[in-house]
Amino acid sequence: MPAEQQFVCRGFLFTKSRREFDDPWDYFDFKDRVWLKEELRHDLTVGVLPEGMILETAGYMPVVVMPDERGQRVMNLTEVL
Repeated sequence: MPAEQQFVCRGFLFTKSRREFDDPWDYFDFKDRVWLKEELRHDLTVGVLPEGMILETAGYMPVVVMPDERGQRVMNLTEVL
């Protein structure tokens, strides 16, 4: 049985759309945290992840958590930079 896709927090970008200041020390709570695909989908839907969080998954370019009208979504790192 193939391993389920995992997403790992690898860092953060402070994007232009960020409207409020966050304490940088709060980001250490997410350092190296791992989400399975369904867990990530849930957290994006309810919008609980920090904007600008960089996620890495095997075989794909890193993605960044961004706001969306339905909660949050991920975008390729190259689209955000």
